[in-house]
Amino acid sequence: MAKSIVCIVLVFLNFAAACQENWKNQAIIYGAVAQVWGDDGFKTVDSKLEYIKDLGVDVVWLWPPVCKRAQGEEYGIVDYFSIDPSWGSRAELRGLVRHAHRLGLRVMIDFVPNHTSDKHPFYLAGIEIL
Repeated sequence: MAKSIVCIVLVFLNFAAACQENWKNQAIIYGAVAQVWGDDGFKTVDSKLEYIKDLGVDVVWLWPPVCKRAQGEEYGIVDYFSIDPSWGSRAELRGLVRHAHRLGLRVMIDFVPNHTSDKHPFYLAGIEIL
């Protein structure tokens, strides 16, 4: 009898771990475009997190908040490591993520390595070689 109970507990624990690993397969993901709601970037999204949570959302997806070539060219990335000032600061991003986690939300940030701008230093260095 004791072996059966241990076996059932282990199976349950493995099932729970598998469900946690596959969260993305059933998650409801909300694409939060801050510019639709206002001009304060991270602060705007942060102010809407309770609303987003109430919709039944599991994950908040953000456009890449990195420095881009020009306004409106969301995927012409010039610097993958700097945050575009129109979105706010790193501290504001950290605050948004902490707030989301307190609400039980995950945060995904779109990373688009194949959309490097022709103004990116790697691109410019490559052109100089040619």
